[in-house]
Amino acid sequence: MVEAMTSREADLTSHEERVSAARSERAAQEQAINDIANEAARLDARLGSLRGEISTAASRRESGETRLRLLQGESQAAMAAAAEITARLEDIARRRMESASALESARAEQAAAASAHEIAQRQRQETEYALNVASKEAAAVESRLEVLRQLQQQGEGFDEGTQAILRGLDNPEFFKPTVVGALADQIRVEDRYIPAIEAALGATLQAIIFKDPSAAQAAIQTLTSKQLGQAAAIPRDWIGEVPQNLRQLPESATAWASDCVGGEGEARNLARRLLDGILIVENLDTAFRVKDANRDLAVATLSGEFIDRTGIIRGGKSGENSGHSALARKAQIESLDRDLMASIGKLQSATAARESAVEALEAAQTRLLESREDVQSAQVENASCENEKQLSERQHADLEARSGAFVREVGQIEESLRASHLKLEELDAAINATLTDLESTRARRGDAERNVQAAREREASAIEALNEVRVEVATNRQQQENLARQRGPMTARLTELAEILATRRNDISNYERRISELESESDNLRSSIESLAAEQSEIEARGAGVLAARDEIRQQADSIEAALRASRSHLVGLQDKKGRLEVRAAQLDMRAENLRNHVSQRYQTDLEAFEPDSYALITAFRDRTKKKAAGTPEEGEPESSAAPVVDPEVSEHQVIEQQVTESPEPIETPEISEDQGIPWARIEEIVAELTERVESMGPVNLDAIQEFEELEQRQLFLEKQNADLVNSKVELMEVISRINKTTKELFAGTFTKIRDNFQVMFTELFGGGAANLILVDESDPLESGIEIIAKPPGKQLKSVSLLSGGERTMTAVALLFGIYMVKPSPFCVLDEMDAPLDESNISRFIKILDRFVDQSQFVVITHNKRTISRAEMLYGVTMEEHGVSKLVSVRFSEKSQADNAVATSVAESFGKHGDLHSERQASSDQMV
Repeated sequence: MVEAMTSREADLTSHEERVSAARSERAAQEQAINDIANEAARLDARLGSLRGEISTAASRRESGETRLRLLQGESQAAMAAAAEITARLEDIARRRMESASALESARAEQAAAASAHEIAQRQRQETEYALNVASKEAAAVESRLEVLRQLQQQGEGFDEGTQAILRGLDNPEFFKPTVVGALADQIRVEDRYIPAIEAALGATLQAIIFKDPSAAQAAIQTLTSKQLGQAAAIPRDWIGEVPQNLRQLPESATAWASDCVGGEGEARNLARRLLDGILIVENLDTAFRVKDANRDLAVATLSGEFIDRTGIIRGGKSGENSGHSALARKAQIESLDRDLMASIGKLQSATAARESAVEALEAAQTRLLESREDVQSAQVENASCENEKQLSERQHADLEARSGAFVREVGQIEESLRASHLKLEELDAAINATLTDLESTRARRGDAERNVQAAREREASAIEALNEVRVEVATNRQQQENLARQRGPMTARLTELAEILATRRNDISNYERRISELESESDNLRSSIESLAAEQSEIEARGAGVLAARDEIRQQADSIEAALRASRSHLVGLQDKKGRLEVRAAQLDMRAENLRNHVSQRYQTDLEAFEPDSYALITAFRDRTKKKAAGTPEEGEPESSAAPVVDPEVSEHQVIEQQVTESPEPIETPEISEDQGIPWARIEEIVAELTERVESMGPVNLDAIQEFEELEQRQLFLEKQNADLVNSKVELMEVISRINKTTKELFAGTFTKIRDNFQVMFTELFGGGAANLILVDESDPLESGIEIIAKPPGKQLKSVSLLSGGERTMTAVALLFGIYMVKPSPFCVLDEMDAPLDESNISRFIKILDRFVDQSQFVVITHNKRTISRAEMLYGVTMEEHGVSKLVSVRFSEKSQADNAVATSVAESFGKHGDLHSERQASSDQMV
């Protein structure tokens, strides 16, 4: 078989040599024909060019004579126009110098105005930023201050009973005037000493100071009866003066706690009395050392730990509500008051600076606008002069150029006329010689064509024989390769089986060795289990004894824990009772302070400095009674009012104070006991009437004028903005109307063109039929849909949605190229558009592509061979091996019948590859 294969390969080589020789001979003959054809074409072209040159020379001579007469007349007109332009240039130069001077001065003014405007705008931005910062800062401080004040008024952080007293319990009108306030709200302490003072005073800080003992007693009784909680209360009269502390401050101590408390009145005395004998130190270590040296003193640290006189230590932190004590809150309120005043000052200065900056900016804007108008007018004038000058210069240059051109053209025409005569004689001689050469070339071409035909026949027979030998050789090679491929896998399989056999034998020997080892290990484990069982029995016996001892100890611990729980319960009860008493006392103190604050705020008087004046009260009452009886109206009352009046020497708040401080039943005082005829019931009516009149007036808003001015400016600003918005709306509506009108006109024109083109393209693609584009809503074409109506030949007129797939595709192609005819695109991508088309429709589709290929570049994705044959560049993707894609590309330089045939063969070869590999990997080709 190998010898036969060798002989066939030798025959194949000899056939290839014969084919190569025949092909070389045929190529030489074709080259000779091409040379002869080229020479004949050259002679034909030479003959045509010579005849054309004769005709051109004759025409040129006639046109030259006519042009010569015209140039003489144009030259005279150009000279007259040049003189007129020269005079105009002189006038333009003078005007241009004047406009340049005005423009330079206007630009200088504009630069100065722009610099001033920029400075003013920067100043306004800086002042607005400063104003915003100051406003935000003041608002933040005021908001925080308001929250802290509300918390202070509500007694936030105090016990339930204390808050109830501060609210006035069940009778605010009675209790609030009798309350001076809570101890924490009446004293002042430096920030660094606040934790120490709070630790030393503890719940006593919530103690409420009352003005008299009866109010404190009534508040405590109300808390008990209403079950409102506990509070600590102390009458103001029970607080005595604090003796001066003459004791020496121990070493390592920071200060005496009583010396760290400030304030006025009884609250300070009470706090100093409570803090008597208490030291303040830096930390807990120092507190322990000081306490060891002074057992009779109490010690508080700056961080809040406290050791009382008995040695009990209180300390630690819960992690909740730290920093929210009454003393710390009061210090924060005082600090925020100072910050708020500073912020208000900054805000006022920033407002003034902003107003001045706005005024300066408005002036700068006015100046800048004026300067811009001046510059613009100067630029317009200067540009006008420059344009006129350039236009005149161009006209003058054109006239000069035309004059020179006239002279040169006259000379050229005369020279051309002389040369034309000589050229005609030369061309006649050249035509005769060319005709002779052309006849001889045509005879030689006929002989060469006959030789080429014979060479082609010899080459075809050699190629046919060569293909037969190639098929036979390829078949033998395929058989030999198949045998070689089968031999390799068989050898590999035998080797693999031998390796597996050796591996199995080794595994058997290993398993036998492992079995013997496991049997010996099993014997050892049995002996270990017997020894461990004996040890377990011994341990269980010892465990029973330990359990009995544990039960006895547990019984003793239970009895001790029961006694401890009883002691703790008793201690908790005592602590609760103590807490309730402290809360009650603090609530009473707070109630008294609230009553005092209410009187001070409501009637604007100091109760401590107030002294009842019975004589003034009686005098005021008598004068009011007399005026009421006489019918004299009071100041601020209508004429018809019969309300009583008060003596001008006695103010209203004094009368009200008398009502508050005097009870309905007169207190036995020296002033009142002398006159038992005071009509308290009538005085109460008068006070109530006056109080109602004062309250009916409402609060006086001192900022109303400023607020009115600000609101008025805001109203003017908003009216101006509203007018601008209305004008802008009108302008926008006009612009929208113009845009809609123009769009409708453009749309109508474009739609008509596309409809006409669509109808023409549809008839051409379908070979007849009719089509149309219809607006769904003609009243609103911009928002209307478009319905496509198509009637292929032999069918009724219907919507495009009722057509078949191929008919819809052809309709879409007609619409696409109808749009292309209105506005061509440089690129177009068609993705398998010809897939549903049959052969006749494919031909029409290709003709349409050929019509538009000169003005657009088409990228077509297709499987159709006829469409592929029309391409100038082909790209195919195939899979010759499993999982490996390959890109195949073919470029055609010229479109000819031979190229189309090659493209068709390439497409068929791609298809054959796809069919060949689809049996193995189900792959398909896609051509672009």
